[in-house]
Amino acid sequence: MLIDLSDFVKISVDLAHEYVKLGKTEKGGNIYKHTLSVVKNLALSREARVLFFLRYSESLAITGNVLKR
Repeated sequence: MLIDLSDFVKISVDLAHEYVKLGKTEKGGNIYKHTLSVVKNLALSREARVLFFLRYSESLAITGNVLKR
């Protein structure tokens, strides 16, 4: 069974998000880091891109990794 790249991103984001919620921020961060290269370099659905950036931003906020200006 093959999945398209948008589905791969959605599944990866869900997994990374769950790791962050469980306090496994390093593991979740690694998944986000690898998925980001897919999001930046390949053609994906708008929905997959938005989901990635919203969940990634939420995870950064949960871990306190936010720039303060």
